[in-house]
Amino acid sequence: MTSSEKAMARIMGYRYRQEYLREIADLIPTNASLILDAGCGVGSLTALINQQMVSTRVVELDLSRYMLTHQLKETVEQNITLIQALMPEFPFKSESFDAVVAVQSLSEILCFSGRDALFITIDEIHDLLREGGVFVIMDHQNPGDELVDVKFKDQMLSQLDRFQKSFEYRPFRFEVLDDVWVRMTKRDFYEFITKIWAFNTPLEKEEMQETHTPFSGEELAAILEEHEFSIDCVSGTVPFEIYLKRFKVRVRPKQKLPERFFILKAFK
Repeated sequence: MTSSEKAMARIMGYRYRQEYLREIADLIPTNASLILDAGCGVGSLTALINQQMVSTRVVELDLSRYMLTHQLKETVEQNITLIQALMPEFPFKSESFDAVVAVQSLSEILCFSGRDALFITIDEIHDLLREGGVFVIMDHQNPGDELVDVKFKDQMLSQLDRFQKSFEYRPFRFEVLDDVWVRMTKRDFYEFITKIWAFNTPLEKEEMQETHTPFSGEELAAILEEHEFSIDCVSGTVPFEIYLKRFKVRVRPKQKLPERFFILKAFK
C-alpha cells in the first residue's frame, strides 16, 4: 500500500460522487445478470448497482490490491467478486458479461499505458460482452482549445508558474494579461483548476503525470465506433460552473463551459 493509494481510496469514497455515479447505474439494463466494473476503485458504483439490482452479480476489477481490500461497507457482503488485474489483460472468457462499466479508467490507460493499450482494451471489452451487451463509460472531458480569459485570485495566480513546471503530461501554456487576468485554452484551464488541489499531497506527482482532458465524449464515441460499437448516447455531467464558484474564478467571454465529465453508452 502506498500513500497515494490511500489518498485516492479516500477520494473515491466521497459521497459527492454518488450523484453522477447514479447516472451511470441508471444506464445499465435492470435485467443484466453479470456486470464488470473495470477499474472499480473502492466499489462506489457497485454499491449503487447492488441497491438497484439486488440479484445482479458484479465483478470488480482493479490493479490495486489496496483498493480491492478497502471496499465501501455497502459492498462487503453483497453479490460481488473481486479480481486484481491490469487492463487490458482481462482474465475472463469471451461473451461473459451483460454490461461493462468504466469510470475514469480509459483515460488512466491512455495516460500510463498509451494509445495502443487503450485500443486493445476497447477491443477486449467488446469481446467480453455478450451480443447486445452494454458498455457504459464516464470519463474526463476535453473542452477543446478555444482561448478564454480567466480572472484568478492572488493565490491561484501564484500557482500558475508552479503548475507549468510540474505538469508533465503535455505542455501547459498561459499568457498573463494584467494583474488578475490570464489567457489560456479551455483545455489548460480545466487541467489547472481540477488539479491544483493535489499540490503538497501524496497524489501530486501522479496527478502531474496524467491528463484530465483526454478526449471529448464525441471523440471517444468515434473511437468506439471504429471498434465495432454502436453509440446509444453521449451526455455531460457535473457542471463546470461548480469549480468557478468554488475557486471564485471568472471567465470571459461569459459562456457556458462544457461539463466536467461525459457519460457514454454503447452497445455491442
